[in-house]
Amino acid sequence: MFLRKRLERAVGFVDLKVQWFLIFGGLLSFLSLLPACSSNQPGTYPTLKQTQLRISREMTSFRNSAIWGRLTLGEKERGNAAYSTYRTAYDEALRAANGNDKAPAPENVIALANEAIRVISAIPK
Repeated sequence: MFLRKRLERAVGFVDLKVQWFLIFGGLLSFLSLLPACSSNQPGTYPTLKQTQLRISREMTSFRNSAIWGRLTLGEKERGNAAYSTYRTAYDEALRAANGNDKAPAPENVIALANEAIRVISAIPK
């Protein structure tokens, strides 16, 4: 009799733990499906770091193509010139933000990044 009551109490406690785990897990899953507050639209880079990450993916592909000889001299010059213009503005903005790459990206940096990506993407790889 004593053991039975004790077992019922222990099982009831475990069931309560499982219930809370399922409720918490379900709530966490639901919240992960909600959209974040920041905008993730193409061409939108809220911070300097996000801007640099976006353009660095394009530049990696561009540089790989250049290394493997898939680009003409003119294509290399166009891509490098677009990136160089962007990089100058980015470095200046990073300096103005005291090295904080989580600072909002200025409009001119975003515009130059978009232009560099447009130029690099237009080059067949």
